[in-house]
Formats: sequence, structure tokens, C-alpha cells
Amino acid sequence: MIKIWRLENKAGIGCYRALSIEGLKKEIGEFGILFLTMLLYRHDKTYEEHPTPSCDFGIERDIYPEEICGFLNKEQGEKWFNKNELEDLEKIGFKLKEIEVKKITAIGRNQVLAIK
Repeated sequence: MIKIWRLENKAGIGCYRALSIEGLKKEIGEFGILFLTMLLYRHDKTYEEHPTPSCDFGIERDIYPEEICGFLNKEQGEKWFNKNELEDLEKIGFKLKEIEVKKITAIGRNQVLAIK
């Protein structure tokens, strides 16, 4: 198995997809919803530091439904999310951790796409 770093909750859901899951929205509460919305907005608006996969050099395509986003190493994840953000994300159940994936499908300047 190949290892990548990813910010996800115990169920393996990433923070950017969490807002689309009704049950999870209840679980993370109002602060969590607002915080993740802010991160999602930044993801779309600051392409240099937080590009969508389609705007990340090396990927330059949309993410497929079976793929997840992650990082090649912990340092890349800590560059994407600062220390305060990581602390707040942990409060609502998301943690930057090393996970195993079946395959890395694309490598960008800021992130990787993979299949679990």
C-alpha cells in the first residue's frame, strides 16, 4: 500500500466533502459548519496556495467521485492548513494523519489525488 497524508475524520471523510453530508453537519455544529465554509471559500479563491485540483499544476483536472485529496507528506499538509486551523479542525473531529491508499492518481504542486 502507498501512504499519503490527509485531513479527515474517523469515518474517513475529508473536510471539504463534510458540508455535503447532512448527518455530519449536525455532528460538527454551527461553528464547524462556519469554519468549514470559510476553508471551502478559501480553497476556491486562493489558487496559488489552496488550488482546486483543476487549478493545481500537475493535476489540472476535476477530481473524480472515487478519488480523495491528500498530501505527499505531513509538511505539505501543514503548509495547506496552518497550526491554528489544524487545532480548530481537531475540535470538530478532523485530523491530519497518514493513511494508506491503493493508488495515487495525480500529483500536483500542492496536493495529490488518490483512491483509497
